[in-house]
Amino acid sequence: MTSDVPKRKAGKVVLVSTAVVLGACATVSSSMDSNAYRGAALHLNKDQFRPGEVVRINIVTDSTMDLRWGLVAYLERRQGNQWKRVFYLVSPLAGEGEPTYFPARAGPPLTPLVGFSGDGTQTVRLPLVSPGRYRIGKQFVTSSQATAHMRRITSHVEMRVVPPEE
Repeated sequence: MTSDVPKRKAGKVVLVSTAVVLGACATVSSSMDSNAYRGAALHLNKDQFRPGEVVRINIVTDSTMDLRWGLVAYLERRQGNQWKRVFYLVSPLAGEGEPTYFPARAGPPLTPLVGFSGDGTQTVRLPLVSPGRYRIGKQFVTSSQATAHMRRITSHVEMRVVPPEE
């Protein structure tokens, strides 16, 4: 049986280990719009999606920074003037298997610690969410070898979820 999920491409793999919780290693955190920040930008394969649809996230990193990223992204829904995290989105390792997701209320999922660096593509699947305005966020870690200081950078890209086809 073949899968309709596109294979995941990424920059070089820099670290593989056992289960770790997302975001456990940052000392400084900042949030930036993906199109306004020099460091990491997220681009989707289209602007509108249907619930349950596969989404391809194209990751573009600043080549002057050593940014590392992993298998987990997250989905936030616009509620009033704020964004509320509703799901964690997990890519299959090396394109093997199906993308999955977990409700945010359960906390970040345990995933293999896989660090990618450079540009790449991540494949995720949207949960069965109601139509509305959403954004996908992804965290990147950069470190300075001179100070051994780790910094987390978060990039987002907005999208719209439309009703499922009848």
